Amino acid sequence: MPESTQSTQPASGRAETTGAPPLPVEESTSRKAFITTIISIFLSPISVALGFYLNHSLQKPELFIESIEQTYSLQSHIIPESVISSLHSLPWLEAKIRDVITQKELMKGDATCVDWLDGNPWKDSCFETVIAVSRGLQGSLTAVSSSPMPRNMADAIPTPGQIQEFNAALKNLTTWLSMASADTKEVRTGQMCFSVNILNSGDFDGVVFDYGKLILPKGELSIYAEKFTVIKAHGYKQVDFCFGEPDESTKTVQTAWEDSIKAHEETPFEIVLSTGDKTSLSIKSQLW
Repeated sequence: MPESTQSTQPASGRAETTGAPPLPVEESTSRKAFITTIISIFLSPISVALGFYLNHSLQKPELFIESIEQTYSLQSHIIPESVISSLHSLPWLEAKIRDVITQKELMKGDATCVDWLDGNPWKDSCFETVIAVSRGLQGSLTAVSSSPMPRNMADAIPTPGQIQEFNAALKNLTTWLSMASADTKEVRTGQMCFSVNILNSGDFDGVVFDYGKLILPKGELSIYAEKFTVIKAHGYKQVDFCFGEPDESTKTVQTAWEDSIKAHEETPFEIVLSTGDKTSLSIKSQLW
């Protein structure tokens, strides 16, 4: 006959089931621990990888180009040769002009507004400085001519005839400076730079490389910054990109681009920059 499970009634009145004895507590706990360990072994690499991915994705930089600014190089005015030659013919006056301009520039941390006296092209950025120097010297010479000087200083002071010559040369210089500075017509040289405003909305610092490209309707040109730029997490930087010397393969594209700049044509373009996390930043715009 088949075995059957029987219930017996003990003295206490509770029914007990007889059959296979229950597992010891120690063995049951060990089995659970073993199964938990096995599951942990399989899940740990996945958990670590998932945690690393989530942590890395949250900390990576989020760079994007917010806007760009266009800066055009403008052609400066040409100072008449007659104005320069009149100053060269008066060494004392020319030396005074050099000295005073140099002193003013040293205060500003600049030193380029005397170059035109050496035959270099005039820079329109020098209008304010040179006009102030020319008018100041005219006033000083007028004061000298109307004031008696001690005899021991007579040799150091220009004669009335020299003062007249100096004032005439300074008048010619001041007249040209005033007329040229009032001429605000912009003549573009064809050279320009882009100021790229880059934001980082991520939780990790980002890097923008010092090179990029300008995509044009007729080809591509390379653009360059002075150095790599680090943009801090949740930070902002403006990076200037300009053009290098064109090679033979891009000379035609460069010439067409410069012609568009000079003619104020609304030529479309796209700027593409490279970053340290191997992604690209881009923005589309047009010349204005």
